[in-house]
Amino acid sequence: MGKLQFSQSGASLVMAVLGVILLLMPGAALTTVVQIIGAFLLLAAAAKLIGAYRDRRSEFASRFLLGNGLVGGIAGLVLLFKPAAVVSIFPMLAGLLVLLSGIINLTNALECRRTYANTSPAVLVMPVITIILGAVLLFNPFSAAATLVRVIGCILIYNGITGIFIDSRH
Repeated sequence: MGKLQFSQSGASLVMAVLGVILLLMPGAALTTVVQIIGAFLLLAAAAKLIGAYRDRRSEFASRFLLGNGLVGGIAGLVLLFKPAAVVSIFPMLAGLLVLLSGIINLTNALECRRTYANTSPAVLVMPVITIILGAVLLFNPFSAAATLVRVIGCILIYNGITGIFIDSRH
């Protein structure tokens, strides 16, 4: 039980430290995450290229793996060596997706209200909030992204400290 508790406390401490890093350096944290994803894409691309070279039984499968590996490799290189470009585009893409999701949800909520007369007007609130948040991300992506990373950092700090506190009382 002692090793398990120490392990949980250690994980909580790491979570709190990661939260502090995200809170204090949101831009660097986003860049690092993009580079890590790029490294994983490169590894996956290398595995696919090796698979394409080794598996010559099916020409289609080998070409598919080759094409997939090349595209993944290029994407991995871009993410690894040009993370700032990706970081600058990501919040706008996320904003566009959130905005579209909000519009779809609002359409569904309006249809629900038309179909079921006793539906609460509160059903419309969440899609409207989603549309507003999507628009903020789309039209003010950089500060919104930094704020989001900071909020995640605060949540990790809170969760880490709570975990340490609970483990110390156990």
